[in-house]
Amino acid sequence: MPPGVSDGVCVRVGVQIEFEPPRSWARRIASVQFVARRGSRFLRCYVTREALIDCFGAVPLPGDEGQGECLRAFDRYRGTIEQLARRELEAAPARSVLILTTDDVHRHLASARRLPDVDLAI
Repeated sequence: MPPGVSDGVCVRVGVQIEFEPPRSWARRIASVQFVARRGSRFLRCYVTREALIDCFGAVPLPGDEGQGECLRAFDRYRGTIEQLARRELEAAPARSVLILTTDDVHRHLASARRLPDVDLAI
């Protein structure tokens, strides 16, 4: 298929991906939800509770699903998380939903020579 075409959906290649400020806790899938925008398309993005605990230092309290700590870890490492999300979205231009897992973070770390100036918990 030509670049930008996937499953019959045409996406302009090279359109900049930007992230919207709001983020929220998606209890149903235990993830922090945030929104990316590519041109006029809005894309739902999630980073899982496990990725926030394993890779970004969230430490949930016993008996707590970790909402507060996960949101704080997301805020602390938002730039890095958005960079990882951007890479994933650029690799699959027709994607409309993105879920970043611990494996995704590890894969990007293994392939990157250098991440931005952050000290991840992994």
